[in-house]
Amino acid sequence: MAGCTRSANPHTTASTSLESRVESIMATDIVVSAPADDIDQAAQIVFDSFRRIDTEMSEWKPGSPISEVNRQAGIEPVTVPLELLFLTSRAIEINSLTDSTFACSWAALWGLWDFKADPPALPDPAEVAGRLPLVDDSNVIVDSNTQTIFLTEKGMAMGLGGIAKGYALEKSAEALRNADMKTFLLSAGGQILASGRKADGSNWKVGIRDPRGASPSDYFAVLELTASAMTANHWMSVSTSGDYERYFIIDDTRYHHILDPTTGYPADGRGDPVRSATVLSYDPVLADALSTSLVVLGATRALDLIESIDQTEAILVDGQGHVRMTSGISDAVFHIVHAPTP
Repeated sequence: MAGCTRSANPHTTASTSLESRVESIMATDIVVSAPADDIDQAAQIVFDSFRRIDTEMSEWKPGSPISEVNRQAGIEPVTVPLELLFLTSRAIEINSLTDSTFACSWAALWGLWDFKADPPALPDPAEVAGRLPLVDDSNVIVDSNTQTIFLTEKGMAMGLGGIAKGYALEKSAEALRNADMKTFLLSAGGQILASGRKADGSNWKVGIRDPRGASPSDYFAVLELTASAMTANHWMSVSTSGDYERYFIIDDTRYHHILDPTTGYPADGRGDPVRSATVLSYDPVLADALSTSLVVLGATRALDLIESIDQTEAILVDGQGHVRMTSGISDAVFHIVHAPTP
């Protein structure tokens, strides 16, 4: 069973003819599981795809094209690779779809929140307020004719960390399929992509972490990715985000790493909190982005949004620890192990 959580190394247990390879890329463990005859080639294809996309799209690498876009904010447009142009446009579209919960210009808030500090501390409200106007995707100008991206205001910065892993999973899966590999499970942080069935003919199963559980391997539910569920595109992606990944607590209030781009503060579901959001989709990019967006959007609006998107489903744990899900989640694929911890 593969664990769908962003704070623990996912793992797979299958028949003896299935093997796994692991490499750290994009600041997380990338796990490739495939039949023994395919595993070495599959791992090379996947790791090469992730490294290439990380080199191009990481805002943390000074030499990346996206870092150059950030350096030239308010100065001039920057010519970028077509993939970066495409993914930035996709991020802006998703931000519009989700009521400004997924702004790629969020990176103007860099450095204000330190979830590794000991002791933890809140940022200066004046600093948050001062940077917030720079978080505005309408000032991210993507020009397909000149193949450029321009951040119109000095101090702006963009980041695609909430969508790049999903894109890397998609490109990896396409490359594996082109190499005539049909059975594999890919894991990147809190997201998996499953194709085909396990080597013993059984369905892939994905565990969903209890957001208040005692350990990362404490799954409150299991998703079974049935053959019928994967018929349309031959694969399915499952992505989970939550308020338990990186956080600190001050005065009984949990401050976590998923920021609301409209406030500059950790998301509270805009009054309707979400502890964790799991999204199922044939589109790994959309699943990656939406699992983050839903935590910001709030439980009721999140479910309404997913109901309006074809071939996409969601499972939420709300602020009271209740499990809520969209209408397309059936008993055949979703199994409660235990109620989430209150």
